[in-house]
Amino acid sequence: MDQDVGGSVKQKRNAAEAGEPLSEHSSLGKVAGALTDVLSCGFFLLTWVAPLTVGVEWIGNLMAVMLVEFLAVHSGGLIGLPLLDPAYSRVRKTLIVVGAGALYMIFAGAFSYAMETWWPAAAFAWLLLSKLILVWLSPLPHAAERDRQKKLVGFSVLAYIGGIFLTTLLWVPELGVTDEVRNLADLPGSGLWVDDPQSVLAFGFLYFGATAWFKIRL
Repeated sequence: MDQDVGGSVKQKRNAAEAGEPLSEHSSLGKVAGALTDVLSCGFFLLTWVAPLTVGVEWIGNLMAVMLVEFLAVHSGGLIGLPLLDPAYSRVRKTLIVVGAGALYMIFAGAFSYAMETWWPAAAFAWLLLSKLILVWLSPLPHAAERDRQKKLVGFSVLAYIGGIFLTTLLWVPELGVTDEVRNLADLPGSGLWVDDPQSVLAFGFLYFGATAWFKIRL
């Protein structure tokens, strides 16, 4: 009996050193870490299907989300590096993230100023949280966490570029985005996202859905 218990403890210790999940709590942590992406995915879909129910102003807001997402991908990779250092305390890591996040917030603030709305800055904070929350809720040993962050950043970039190509080259159904909705949204500027806003809603739905799936799968 004692040998079995000792063997189980040793296996868990070896798994931790190898960066493998230790228990079902690791899986729950992954799901919780992907929750922000699941919520974003669901809201993009809801706005695509029923924009009049959600509010047509959210079409422009979600367009801003996808504009600042690439900034969040870049900042998430850079700011995530201090989180991987085992020598840093949780308080110090938090201060570094907040400080670096404030620097990137300047760029998000520029988007807000240009678009005359506070939403891009708020979206950046939400998106940055979605990039870092997995480290806190489902931590891995140093080497394994470094590899996971590299994979996440790489996948996010590929999913972003791939999503743009898919929703640009392929036909995207209007669903709830009718001519009436386009007129009510009164989006500024020109281009595909302005002329056919269902494209950016489909893009966000696919992108955040794929990101959530990848986080859970890791």
